[in-house]
Amino acid sequence: MWEEILKTALSNGLWAVLFCVLLMYQLRDGRTREHKYRETINTLLERLGTLESVEKGVNEAVSILKRRDGKPRKQAEPSDLGGEVARV
Repeated sequence: MWEEILKTALSNGLWAVLFCVLLMYQLRDGRTREHKYRETINTLLERLGTLESVEKGVNEAVSILKRRDGKPRKQAEPSDLGGEVARV
């Protein structure tokens, strides 16, 4: 298929050939870039699943502590942390 396109482009001049070569390069490069994006997304999804399981465990622990005490606990404010910001 590409051979026919290049033959037709050759008969139409140098700019048509250059355009076809550039188009083929972009299509090939886009395919590899898409593959890398998919790998990155899958990695992030796996990490998100881990983060959600940690969040679920923390929420369960908080609810157990609330039931044990019978009164809600005060949540930590950013000022209580000495100005440090929690990073995920």
